[in-house]
Amino acid sequence: MKHTFGVNGDLKGQAHSTAFTGYPCRRDPRHDTHATLPFCSAPLHPSAPASATLITVNSDPGEAAPYRTIHSAVETEIEIKRSRFICFLTPVAEEDAARALIARARQLHPKARHHCSAFVLGARHEVQRTNDDGEPSGTAGAPMLEALLGAELSDVVAVVVRYFGGILLGAGGLTRAYRASVAESIGVARTVVRERRMSVVVSSDYPAAALLEAEAYRRGWVVVGTEYGGDVSMTLSIPPDQWGVLVERAAELTAGQAQPVVLGTHYVTLP
Repeated sequence: MKHTFGVNGDLKGQAHSTAFTGYPCRRDPRHDTHATLPFCSAPLHPSAPASATLITVNSDPGEAAPYRTIHSAVETEIEIKRSRFICFLTPVAEEDAARALIARARQLHPKARHHCSAFVLGARHEVQRTNDDGEPSGTAGAPMLEALLGAELSDVVAVVVRYFGGILLGAGGLTRAYRASVAESIGVARTVVRERRMSVVVSSDYPAAALLEAEAYRRGWVVVGTEYGGDVSMTLSIPPDQWGVLVERAAELTAGQAQPVVLGTHYVTLP
């Protein structure tokens, strides 16, 4: 979506709005020459038949709170006093991936004056990084980060590419411009919620396994996988507060034979 702003960041008038909505990224139709953008290759959390997609990560009990991220990459553009601000907003899972996307933006737009960035990682926003890339200190990366945190997003990187239009915006104008550029992409992006789960395996004989599977679907536990051998080993993804219920129901359904074992913790992306 493109808007035209005055030098002080005030909205002067609308040029045109984004009409393109393609899978898996939404971008301004004028940018189709960048169809190979890595920002638009795939959602961070691909769909699956289960009600939530299992994403295994290292975690600890202090990270139990849910958090928001974006489903897939978004590209938008605004224009302020002839300067073009193109924002790439992309879901990422780790810092190396974020830095690779920032480097890729430089490759895709080598003639741009600036390639400023900000990213946030972790359920509690543990990792926060910004880069002004030659703009006056604090006028680009910091307001971009503020836009991400203000939207309560994490596991996301924003890169704003600026093509200078010949008119200086001043520190205040730059701050508003970079914040507005990221906010524009956030407004277009589809946000999703990620919640912590436990990975648990339960082993039982075949008749009990059928009962356990039915119980899992009844309670909304996700059956991640099942291995068949002499016994059946079923891996489940459950909310942490359901652990006691699982232990109790497994004992009841298997006459005390099945003892669930915790494999670890992970986050799932809710639909």
